[in-house]
Amino acid sequence: MVFEDGLRKIKIEDNVLARIRLFCQIKNNMPESGGILAGRENISNDNMIIENITEPMASDYQSRCRFTRKDPGHITFFQKLYRENNGTVRYIGEWHTHPEDVPHYSIIDLKNWKKIYRNAIEKQSQYHLIAGRKAIVIWKYSALNFLPVEVLSVNWEDYSGTVIEDV
Repeated sequence: MVFEDGLRKIKIEDNVLARIRLFCQIKNNMPESGGILAGRENISNDNMIIENITEPMASDYQSRCRFTRKDPGHITFFQKLYRENNGTVRYIGEWHTHPEDVPHYSIIDLKNWKKIYRNAIEKQSQYHLIAGRKAIVIWKYSALNFLPVEVLSVNWEDYSGTVIEDV
């Protein structure tokens, strides 16, 4: 799946979408879930590929209408990925689910994204993804603005057979 932010193209790998699909709130008893998005940036053309995510961990807070990333394992995973790839992997943003067909961010989501950007060492644009039952919505957060980038319709069944086990 590819979306565009101006001239920048950003690809979300199928294995990432397959992992997110496992947590989509299709059933009424499923809690919000989430984690971080990581990937690579092509320096020559500014395009990006999202190829890694973290998934909910033991110390995260999950309820039907809320996910809070609290477990330090998310950061540990990213740091390990960064080291193993000689610094070529970067933090891209956050992902989480909403129990809506087409998700909308909440005030809590926006406050969290502001805090993450404010605390970031490198002030690069961040892309935050919310997965709903029928669509994924992506927002861009940067020093200049906060705006929706794209609403992507998704048939989650297309990603049911593409789960790649963690390495």
